[in-house]
Amino acid sequence: MKLTRQVKRLLTMSPHEAWFRAGTLARRTTDRGLVRIRPGWTRGSLHGRLATSPGLAAAHRAVRRGAWTDAHQELRQNFLVEPSHFPLDVRQRRATADAIVAALPTASADSRAAADSICSDQRRLLGYRSLSYGTPPDWHADPVRGRRSPLRFWADVPFLDPVIGDHKVIWEINRHQHWMALGRAWWLSDDARYLAAFTTELASWMRANPPLVGINWASMLELALRCLSWTWAAHFF
Repeated sequence: MKLTRQVKRLLTMSPHEAWFRAGTLARRTTDRGLVRIRPGWTRGSLHGRLATSPGLAAAHRAVRRGAWTDAHQELRQNFLVEPSHFPLDVRQRRATADAIVAALPTASADSRAAADSICSDQRRLLGYRSLSYGTPPDWHADPVRGRRSPLRFWADVPFLDPVIGDHKVIWEINRHQHWMALGRAWWLSDDARYLAAFTTELASWMRANPPLVGINWASMLELALRCLSWTWAAHFF
């Protein structure tokens, strides 16, 4: 019966849709093979993804020769000296924080309270007031049901199957929107604990989520939301 439905669906497709779906299947098959051969992050690929502005020329050279610390320092310097086109400007950090505290005297204390809750692994998500994912978090866990999703190629993860937990509970923390709370607290308090919490979580997430492996790569929507959080975090920290 299922096969009959699939055949009927195929017959109703336009040539454009059929071609697109065939290409998608081919890319998925290729990616599955590549993940088995070479799993993990490849820092060298940054060279083709960095902007080509003059201010990043030194960073490009550092990436090409594998000098990762130098590349980091050059990227950091670019953030510090180039005009910002983002709502957050690190060069205006102190002035921005002072203006916020002047207008909202409790802002610093409120931001610290929210960030301290995150640092103590008492997370408010989806109506739950004190979910614990661990420190650093288990990025594949559903702490509500005590279940965990498998570390497989993303297309092979049955994320709608409740046997691996509620994908919404897993995905919510992986959107990293709580990094905004850590960023606000760091800007307003200058407490290095919030910077440390962010960097620890970022490193942990990258270790636990190699590209295209696991439930956190199974949805383009989740990837998009995570990119938004990473962009804000890059400017906060």
